[in-house]
Amino acid sequence: MPFPKYLSVSYLTKLLEQTKTLISSLAITLISISLILVVVRQLINSAIIIEPIQVPKSFEDLGLSPQVTAQWLMDDMLLIQQTATTRKQGQAFAPQWQYLDMEVPGSGFSVKTIGSVVRESLGMTERKISGEIININNRYQVHMRLVGSAQSPSKISVDSSEMPTLFAHAAELAVQQIDPFMYASYLYATERTTELASAIDVSLRYGPAKERSWSYNLLGISASDQGQDDIAEEYYQQAIALDEDFALAYYNLSNLRYKQNRFAQTLSLYQQAISLDNSLRDDKKEAGIRFNLANILAQDSSTLQQALNMYNLAWQQEKNQPQLLLRWGIALTRLAKPNYHAAIDKFKQQAEQSPLDAQNYLQWGDALKNLGQCDDAIIQYEQLKQIDPEGYQTIAELRIEQTHTQC
Repeated sequence: MPFPKYLSVSYLTKLLEQTKTLISSLAITLISISLILVVVRQLINSAIIIEPIQVPKSFEDLGLSPQVTAQWLMDDMLLIQQTATTRKQGQAFAPQWQYLDMEVPGSGFSVKTIGSVVRESLGMTERKISGEIININNRYQVHMRLVGSAQSPSKISVDSSEMPTLFAHAAELAVQQIDPFMYASYLYATERTTELASAIDVSLRYGPAKERSWSYNLLGISASDQGQDDIAEEYYQQAIALDEDFALAYYNLSNLRYKQNRFAQTLSLYQQAISLDNSLRDDKKEAGIRFNLANILAQDSSTLQQALNMYNLAWQQEKNQPQLLLRWGIALTRLAKPNYHAAIDKFKQQAEQSPLDAQNYLQWGDALKNLGQCDDAIIQYEQLKQIDPEGYQTIAELRIEQTHTQC
């Protein structure tokens, strides 16, 4: 019986070669696609590239190679970001050597080269930090520059005996280059106020336009800390003018209004802030604002009902507020038709929270007296004498005498 042609050695050899060619082509295609994806990822990546830092031979003798120095630099840069008192996300950065760089099969070009060509054709500038440390006469000269930035390179000179602090200094220079606002926020957090103004000026001149509102907000906080409330307000308003959805500026402006006892505006600005950024919500803070606003409203008989509603809202948000129940109870006694029973309930709750609040026993006794419950009223006045004999002795005895006369 003749041997089948499709089982012949020559046929199988040819088929094997075709299969190897197909697999090879598929592998090259897959690798090419993967490398293209790597190029695209590098193009859309907003991280600042940290290049190896040039160092003197004495550094390398200690094991501080250019890559190790850059890694130590990044560690201190991250620490600066973590120390800064800001809700703004810090600028991402990454070491140059973590990016894949190999030749795209059949092209003769590396991934890095292709990425650079594409970036150049699209008018995109690759932002990267480069720098060097040079030893001149036992002083280390540290230079840091951001490629693609209008800023001049940052420089500092450190005595060789201060080498342990060198990386912290270098990190400050680098952060000032890649994220001027973050550096200013770091200075504020570390109370280096004499350097703050110039750092914010750098942020306003060289930082992204969308971040200028953050700089004005920080200027407002700094001015407020120094008691310059009018100046602080101007800065907060500038921040809002640049970004009308900037929740933090509304929030800080509400804090300023609170300091000025302008509680209606405080509440309005606070609510505007949390409507834009709910993470700013603070029920205890809001309850405090409502409580203070209620106290203002309670001073006018025409707004007493608004005050009662505000006390109720404050109580629902935060029940552990000194004096809230007392003030609420007093407001109930000042209505055109006083609600003494409801007021007494508030005074009882206040006594449970603050058993040594003398004013509460006075108001409680008065409410009972007005209801004709004279014996109970006298009990509260006697309690008042025991709690604060120096401050309320005379008042309590007068109230007791009046109660005996009335009853």
